[in-house]
Amino acid sequence: LSCPALTVSNCACGPCPAGWTGPYTDGTTCSCYRVTNVNPSDYNNELSWADWEADCVAQRGHLVSLSTAGEQDWFDANVSLSSSEPVWIGLKAQAGTYVWSDGSPFSDTNWASGEPASGAECVQMSFSNGLWSTQDCSFSYDTGYVCERAPSDVSTCGWCAAGHFLADATTC
Repeated sequence: LSCPALTVSNCACGPCPAGWTGPYTDGTTCSCYRVTNVNPSDYNNELSWADWEADCVAQRGHLVSLSTAGEQDWFDANVSLSSSEPVWIGLKAQAGTYVWSDGSPFSDTNWASGEPASGAECVQMSFSNGLWSTQDCSFSYDTGYVCERAPSDVSTCGWCAAGHFLADATTC
């Protein structure tokens, strides 16, 4: 399923669920964020970018898509990254181009110097400066992840299963 992002014109930007930070709105989108710090030994070092994306989808969201400079700035100022290690974000190379896991347009970048590195497909964000770097998608050493979702009250605004927005009265 491919669904458009929640827009403020479709629904007022409501409160975030408990444990989530936000909401952030730029006038067209409305998002809440949750940082999860991971001890890979709890998972036998076997979980990857795809596993964390699946966990975010189970929470009615996706790995974070920082698709504008304004959102990145708001995120850096308002979301606490308590880990000393980088966190996974929803950016991944596919067929030679980078795409966000939620399907939002990829245009703004916040790459660290020398990035993106060739051969690594998934993207992490530094806790200290918010800059992005690439990493092998199966890398799991002390790496957290950030989920992004719509606010709590979106069920009254047309959300359907797995975090997808109802595009019209019958299509998800």
